[in-house]
Amino acid sequence: MFPINISPEEYAARHGADWASFSFDEYRYSDLQLDVWIQRLGEIFFTPGLLRKCQEDILTREELEKVRGRMEEDL
Repeated sequence: MFPINISPEEYAARHGADWASFSFDEYRYSDLQLDVWIQRLGEIFFTPGLLRKCQEDILTREELEKVRGRMEEDL
């Protein structure tokens, strides 16, 4: 379900707007790589300003406009 072949920062930047809620980080996983990845994703989602920073650092201007549009639609 989670593409751990990309960084949690990139995943959050590209797909964070698609998550209405996220609770996977409330659990610990026996796969250490998956656990670290999901814990970091949760940190990005729940630390004020961090998702926005990831988006600004990773996305092109066009991608950023699309993501911001999706986020505004959900509000």
